[in-house]
Amino acid sequence: MYQASHHNKTVQNKEITLEGGFSLRQDIVGKPSQDSLRYISLGGGWRWAPKADASQLLTCLTKQGWAVTPGRWEGGHKSKKEGKLLEAQYILLDFDDNLTWLECTQHEYLKQRALFAYTTTSHQTPGKGDRFRVVFQSDLLITDSQSLDLLIKGLRLKVPGSDPAINSASLLFGNPTAEVHIYDLSNRIPAEQLIIHAVRADEVERSQFKRPGYQDQSHDLHQSERRVRRWLQHIPNTSYNTWLVVAGCLRAIEAKAQPWAFKAFDEWSSHQYEAYDPIAVDRLWETFDNAKPGGFRKLKNLSEWFKANPGKEEYELSTEESRSTLPSFQYKTISSHETNPFEPHKRTKNYDGNYSFSHWNS
Repeated sequence: MYQASHHNKTVQNKEITLEGGFSLRQDIVGKPSQDSLRYISLGGGWRWAPKADASQLLTCLTKQGWAVTPGRWEGGHKSKKEGKLLEAQYILLDFDDNLTWLECTQHEYLKQRALFAYTTTSHQTPGKGDRFRVVFQSDLLITDSQSLDLLIKGLRLKVPGSDPAINSASLLFGNPTAEVHIYDLSNRIPAEQLIIHAVRADEVERSQFKRPGYQDQSHDLHQSERRVRRWLQHIPNTSYNTWLVVAGCLRAIEAKAQPWAFKAFDEWSSHQYEAYDPIAVDRLWETFDNAKPGGFRKLKNLSEWFKANPGKEEYELSTEESRSTLPSFQYKTISSHETNPFEPHKRTKNYDGNYSFSHWNS
């Protein structure tokens, strides 16, 4: 079911010595602006800190303010699709308004299991409430991304209210001016117990929502995916701006606990575009770290706009017709090839109006 080893043992696995630690980016301090993030490759350049303990992670996040991803990735390249997780032992849960900072510091489970908590750069900024992250350390080294995702889910079930978009490849920004609460740096979470808890929760969901012909998937997830893929069939992949909007919508959908969203975006991106680049897809996806809400609604409206405007290669927000049909998207676009870090080649115009995902047509 999962691969793990006790964190205080050294294990040899395919010539990789498992040693514990975390990955960091010293060139990213605090949380850069959204404009700056568009020009930073967030997938690569991760430096592994071997055998780094909780106090060093605390210093990294709250003194230096460096960005962190808990796992060790092959070649320093962090990616859910292309990367390979080698090991991980830390987990950071992100809380936005669902739990107050005071409640966090007094939470009984966190007192027993968490290492420390720190406020993020958006904590108590105008229009926002308490924003913070809670840091945990596993009693086992986790050596595959699927198991780490299950461990994260199991932990979220124990401490409800955290951001469901956090996963094994998440980037967590530091805050050099953070307020810090230390629970106990010797605390550990029971990895095996939490993973089993997550697996059982998945089984319960499947049994509750199972319907004939749905291939043993939970009804709500399966229905949402079918609906989204049906909408994507009507959206041509011939415009960079459309590509950005679809990415933003699907990233927001993933944040609603829809884990299939990235795969759907990657498959849609690869159609109709002969210069498809999976690295560019992954880079763009990572820039939507805090995607805005409304992904389902916006994607549906975009699909309906293209259905109502056959032959159009790009949505036109400048027309009265599109203004009444399509809501305003809040994703900044980049117009020229020279300032576009995600698109190495100019997009071709080869949409024939018949695009579909073949494996969903049966």
